[in-house]
Amino acid sequence: MNGKEISNYPENSNIVWKDNKCTFYYKVIRAGIYPKDILCYTKKPTSYSIPHGYVIQTTWNRNTCTVQCSINYVNDKPTYVVKFGNNFSNQVVSSKSPSDATTLFHNPLKTAFITMNKCKKYDVSLIKVGKLDEELHFGAFGRFWWKSRDNILYPIRLEMKTLVTLNKTHFIITVVKGTSVAAFQPGYICEANGITSSVYDTPSGAINFLYHILFSSKTRFSGPLICGFNDKEINKRILDDIPFQPFTIMVGNLQIFIGMIGVSDQENLGYVGPGYLSSFIYRVGEEKIRTLFVQQIHQRHCSVALYQDERIKLKYSGKNPVEVWKEVWKKIEVLQNWDGKTLFGINHEKTQNLVNILRTPSCTINEWNNEIMMTQLYKQHLYKFTPASIPWYEFLLNWKEYKCNIIELYSALENIYPEEYQFKEREFRAWKALLRSVGCTNITPFDKDKSDKEFWTKAENPIDDKHVLIYLYENNFLDMSLPDDNPNPIVNKFWSCFNESLKVNKKGIDGKRRILSIIADDFSYEEIRTNLLVAPTTIFDARKYARLNGPGAKQIEKPIRTVAKLSQEKLEQFSIFFEDKANVIMSSYKSDAKTQLPVLYLKNTKKALWEKFQETYPNGLKRTTFYCQLEGNRYQYREDMGGLCAICNTYGYEVFGYLKNLIQKEVSLMEIQNNFIQRAENLQRYLKKSYEQKFTISENGTTR
Repeated sequence: MNGKEISNYPENSNIVWKDNKCTFYYKVIRAGIYPKDILCYTKKPTSYSIPHGYVIQTTWNRNTCTVQCSINYVNDKPTYVVKFGNNFSNQVVSSKSPSDATTLFHNPLKTAFITMNKCKKYDVSLIKVGKLDEELHFGAFGRFWWKSRDNILYPIRLEMKTLVTLNKTHFIITVVKGTSVAAFQPGYICEANGITSSVYDTPSGAINFLYHILFSSKTRFSGPLICGFNDKEINKRILDDIPFQPFTIMVGNLQIFIGMIGVSDQENLGYVGPGYLSSFIYRVGEEKIRTLFVQQIHQRHCSVALYQDERIKLKYSGKNPVEVWKEVWKKIEVLQNWDGKTLFGINHEKTQNLVNILRTPSCTINEWNNEIMMTQLYKQHLYKFTPASIPWYEFLLNWKEYKCNIIELYSALENIYPEEYQFKEREFRAWKALLRSVGCTNITPFDKDKSDKEFWTKAENPIDDKHVLIYLYENNFLDMSLPDDNPNPIVNKFWSCFNESLKVNKKGIDGKRRILSIIADDFSYEEIRTNLLVAPTTIFDARKYARLNGPGAKQIEKPIRTVAKLSQEKLEQFSIFFEDKANVIMSSYKSDAKTQLPVLYLKNTKKALWEKFQETYPNGLKRTTFYCQLEGNRYQYREDMGGLCAICNTYGYEVFGYLKNLIQKEVSLMEIQNNFIQRAENLQRYLKKSYEQKFTISENGTTR
């Protein structure tokens, strides 16, 4: 570009560039910096360094419209942004080049001028700008409350009223909520000569109906033109105070509406966060029913809701977009060519560019009245490090109205914090980060070893203010006195006495810990460590001691826990129960190694024996104690007998084993063989379980 630059930058931030055909006017808002490690350059033949944080303003359309151009490095690459419109509420973003960003900005304007020249113009007045409803404009049905014009979405404001004169008659069109077929979509009412139309779903329907009633004419009008949607001033007013500018993206043939964007630090979510909302319309099922898919990211999960006729039919949840769409595909086999993040609109370049900008937000003093943007910056830098009650926004607004640009940061902050508030270094760093992000500059003319004071300016061009401070400092007009490093001698004596007390006491609960507990909760860790040279763990233990026993108080003695032993009566009941042969069988040769008492084989399970014991001795041992008494090797269930006495082994097992082998050897027919083996096993089972129950004892003591 051949031309001549006229400027005395940086003394004056205004720059004029002239060539043979045009004159360009620029104003440097922020010069930016040149990051060495990731510095990029413009393409050849002329290679220029590309700055980070660079912001300028220029004009177009014969100096009637102002745009703001900025460059920021995102993911180590420069991103070019052109902001335009009222309060720079609209923007285009490109990661390719400044020329590409300019083209994106210029093309829709060119199309708009061509369209405006072809369309018939009406004299439209905006009577009432209307309002934005969070539920309608930024909720599930938000896509119906924004209309695209020149590749920009404009809101259809609730209660918006426009007036147009047709055939010497005033027509007023009002936007209302809901129509006869859609309760959450915009409706339009037209009024003229005391006649009011019914609610129509388009402005064309409302005005054409009323015009036909009044003049019996079939003339038809374009609703958007009648409402003034092609009027630059009206469009400018309806874009006022919008917290977020929705936009649309294309995924294949699918138009996805991005209604809100939240940001987070989660890489698996593409750095979007709670508050993110997108939607699209798709036909599902064999009947191809028109369905609205509303996708949202919440605090701890993601959701996809399906609406038909404005009623929610299905809703699915998952940890992330990929998982929630897997749940959708289990029931509905649609849109399986894309993954969940793509259907949410997260992967799209336009979304990611905006997310990257929101994650590294910044603004100028001219935007301090935008509370939504300022709140976002506050949450980004200061929210986690200062009390919520601190009037940070009021502090900035008061500074903006203050005629002097310069403040001394520490003394200025003391005015908005409670008395005796203890500032932390991390909190000061957070305040500095916030001030830098809102366009303020540190102009302190000396190093920290000279003084702790810091001077900041809100001026867009801080060089003049910095020169003033340097002059005052060099001529000793600034009060640079450091705080007195010699504290009160009484304070010194206190720390000295306390330190001696700690030295003469032994370590432990009744020594150093008890002494230190007197002051542990009244001083910070740093103060105690600096003056008494004790470890942080010792301070922690002292604070714990103070909470449990009181500062410096004697340690509370813990109550002694005593466990009552079993009474002799209960032990005798247990012994009598397990001496009963109806409950156990006493081994004739085996004894317990620990107690040297004969091993007892239980005739039933422990549970069955407990139930029997409880019936016999209702006030005896409890169940847990009963089971504990059965632990060890003395009490064994039949299946755990381990070894058998010689008699039981011979007649209970060996004999029947011999019989089975004999039957298998001598009987060849399988049917007869199985019959004999079955009879032998029945007899063996009878002898083991039921035989002893058939005993009867005669008077002389014999069995029969």
